[in-house]
Amino acid sequence: MKRTRFALGLISSVFALAAHAQSNMTLYGILDLGYLYTNYATGPSSSEIADGIQSQSRFGIRGNERLAPDLNASFTLEGGISADTGQSQQSGRLFGRQAWASLVTSLGAVRLGRQYGIGYEYFLSDTSPFGTTFRDAGTGSVFSSASGRLILDNVAMIRVGDVGALGGAVGYSFNADGSEAAGTGSNTNAWTAGARIRTDSFYVAASYEDFHCPDTTTGTAFNTCNAVVREHQSHWQVGGSYAFSVFRLYGMWGLEENQFTLFAVTPAKRAQVYEIGAKVKVLGGEFLAAYQGRDDDFKANLDVWGVGFTYPFSRRTNVYAFVSDTSADGDPTPQILSGDQIVQEGYTPSQISAYRQRDRLQFAVGLRHNF
Repeated sequence: MKRTRFALGLISSVFALAAHAQSNMTLYGILDLGYLYTNYATGPSSSEIADGIQSQSRFGIRGNERLAPDLNASFTLEGGISADTGQSQQSGRLFGRQAWASLVTSLGAVRLGRQYGIGYEYFLSDTSPFGTTFRDAGTGSVFSSASGRLILDNVAMIRVGDVGALGGAVGYSFNADGSEAAGTGSNTNAWTAGARIRTDSFYVAASYEDFHCPDTTTGTAFNTCNAVVREHQSHWQVGGSYAFSVFRLYGMWGLEENQFTLFAVTPAKRAQVYEIGAKVKVLGGEFLAAYQGRDDDFKANLDVWGVGFTYPFSRRTNVYAFVSDTSADGDPTPQILSGDQIVQEGYTPSQISAYRQRDRLQFAVGLRHNF
């Protein structure tokens, strides 16, 4: 009897230890390829087989280990790939989209590593019918947080409520793009924060980012981080959506100040950006439509119209098409320098040329597969 009790006790202990050490790991990804045609108002058109039109192609590994009844360790390693060439994206990083480890409890999580800025994560898909992709039709046409895919290096982040209706996060990057350098003032450190409410039919989110101009900056132009006044780059955003019947309506607004090229749509002193749109379930798929605008204090304004359609062959595979029309016909204020001093803030000739290149029509059709 004693031996039986001892054996049962030993087996129970082994199962208890195993339960505390439960772990799992998942390989996942997206392959998205299509035909993209771009007709420039100021030059010749282009045709290409393009990657990541609806969703950027990627592969990733995510895992979770149970350490205690209310404590888990988790991680995500995710890399962007150009499926048309097989090359890595995000400046050649192997895991350029995400590379982080986290401790998670029922109250929240502490996460360390390369992560999405909240102004990107909270606005990926629930505040625009096109989300942050679909090339010119997507929010990256006018919103800087989506244009450069606001993903930050060296982040320590605290998150709460990720599994509930109400959630929020605040994070600090010790250097937003690259390894930290001594001393601390040599780095472009950044704050990212936000909150959101989400249900099946309702979503609303707000976010804020602030980038500190490094002490080592030597530039004189406002849009390359002014070495004299050291203005901070910032993004304010708010947006949401509401679903009823076969419709979902979307809206976003943002205020962007001192855009010194880091993740910026275009360099800008101050710009207001906005979008309204809708998604309608029809013919077994979804019809998408949106209008976006960018009002720039130095008149590099943008207006973007987009319509599209997606149709699912299965839970994992769908086809899509979209058309967008971008107007970049403003008259940007030119920058004037006297020696190394700014006489008139504005845009350099190369920046004005890049702005003119945004005046174009786009059309695409493609295939996306999730695995």
